[in-house]
Amino acid sequence: MTTIPAPPKPPQNLFNSEKKLAIYSQMLADLEQNASYQQEAIAYHAQSLKILEAEAVTTQTELESCRNIINSLSKTQQLTANVTLDEGNQSNGYHPTETEEIVRVEIPADQSKADKSKQQTSVKKSQTKTKSSKAKVKPQAQKKSKNKLDSTLPPSPRLDTYENITAGVLDFVKKQEGVISSPDVVAYFYPDGLDQTQQNKVAKSFSSVLSLQFRKGILERTVPGKYMWNNKASTE
Repeated sequence: MTTIPAPPKPPQNLFNSEKKLAIYSQMLADLEQNASYQQEAIAYHAQSLKILEAEAVTTQTELESCRNIINSLSKTQQLTANVTLDEGNQSNGYHPTETEEIVRVEIPADQSKADKSKQQTSVKKSQTKTKSSKAKVKPQAQKKSKNKLDSTLPPSPRLDTYENITAGVLDFVKKQEGVISSPDVVAYFYPDGLDQTQQNKVAKSFSSVLSLQFRKGILERTVPGKYMWNNKASTE
């Protein structure tokens, strides 16, 4: 009689369904934490990017302002240097006119003192006549320029109290003791307001005055379009 062998015993798997469930549950929790972290990281870096972009725009604006100020200061310094050089040349020597050169002929050694005195008198008269002519022409040209400038603006009771626009604008800036702009000057001299065309015209005129006085060193410019009184220039 043949004996049938016993059937094989099934293996006892240590990694059963219960353990699988626990492991995959832990993996799910880990993945959820990683996903949450990554979302928070994305939001954080997106916010940081916006802040950096805003700072970049501000820095670029400040950079352009600094460049404009440096360029303006360089131009002012160059103008000051040129004026100083011209004044130095005028103080170091006098350039005679053509009339004076003709008069200053070489006098023989044996000529009398009376002739020398007459020659010097002729030179002085020529110089006096030249200076007198210049003095008469210059004030007329200045007065004509001022009247022409004043006549281009709408009437203003406050502005009419000054000799010209420049005097009024400088007096206003000095009294403010702070930073002002062209619209501030317009609002002061025209408190009742203007139509758009007149306002643009007046603002442009005042802006030109402010810019010119800045180049002369009477005003300081903090940023483009903003000015204040130059106290250093007042004390010099």
